Amino acid sequence: MTPEQVERAAKIAMIKISEEEAATLAKELTDIIEYVSMVKDVDTEGVPPTIHVLPISNVMREDEASSFGNREGLLSQAPETENGHFKVPRII
Repeated sequence: MTPEQVERAAKIAMIKISEEEAATLAKELTDIIEYVSMVKDVDTEGVPPTIHVLPISNVMREDEASSFGNREGLLSQAPETENGHFKVPRII
């Protein structure tokens, strides 16, 4: 990656950088691109695709309807209620 390419990308992103910063970033980005390109050389034949690196399973509980408890007790703690529901301010 050249400093000119970095400056062009910075201009598109509306980021002001100096020539020194462009040169430094060009070197760093080139190193990153070279490092990432090594991934294509890794033999992945026979490796099953994974979603997560750790063997985890869904830890969510089943979605089951249940009684919540004392409705009137909960509503009595609300600042305002209307027709058995919490009343909240309208937000537009």
